[in-house]
Amino acid sequence: MFSKEIEVIKIAFSNYFADGKYFLIFLMALLILIVEEKKKENRDFLLYYPALVLAIILNPIFCSIILKVVSQNVYYRFFWMLPLGIMIAYLGTILISKLDKKVVKSIVGLIFIGMIAYSGTFVYSNQTFEKVNNWYKLPDEYVQVIQILTEAPLKTKKAVTSIDMIGYVRQLDANINLAYERRPYGDYDRYEIVRYYNSGDVENLTKLCKQKRTNIIVYDNSIKLTISPAYFGFELYAQTEHYDIYIQKKRE
Repeated sequence: MFSKEIEVIKIAFSNYFADGKYFLIFLMALLILIVEEKKKENRDFLLYYPALVLAIILNPIFCSIILKVVSQNVYYRFFWMLPLGIMIAYLGTILISKLDKKVVKSIVGLIFIGMIAYSGTFVYSNQTFEKVNNWYKLPDEYVQVIQILTEAPLKTKKAVTSIDMIGYVRQLDANINLAYERRPYGDYDRYEIVRYYNSGDVENLTKLCKQKRTNIIVYDNSIKLTISPAYFGFELYAQTEHYDIYIQKKRE
């Protein structure tokens, strides 16, 4: 009955807790707090609240309601409501505070820190970070493309770019308008102009660009085009390694 919702919950759980090691520490904290925590305010925030939130998030009925409002790709963000870091830190504090000798406390503290480190993944790797050579700390080629657009001899500038680049354009040059807005949920297929762009349908793309007063097309050169944009009034202005930049010709 709720097979879709259960699958969404499983994926969201995996996206947030990865292989589940932190979830085990979280459950350990809950169990110890049930026994050890006596203060009502602490129990409310560190026991009842996370237990209630978890029960709601893992409920397929709640999931089915939420999916009518947001994309399934962002369902994992509901796990952000769990005070995970606070609970794990508090768990360590409880365990260490019950020991008497400083040496033992230090050893247990180091073991606890090692357990936390082992449960996570080293983030400073090639999979999560890209080395760049510019002050903006943005992908080098995107900076190169946007600088070219900044210098383009156009009085007003409105561009259609790949969805990967759209989030960076306004960061570098707010004078460059965009043909479609950034979608935090990633559902760009709702835009007709994006569908034409990704399919290489140059005729319909350029027609729509003219309707939207879009005078710049930054084409990903890995996309196979049906025909050159030059046939529809857009001339090749510049090229980078992965992008061809077309600007609309001035009317004579």
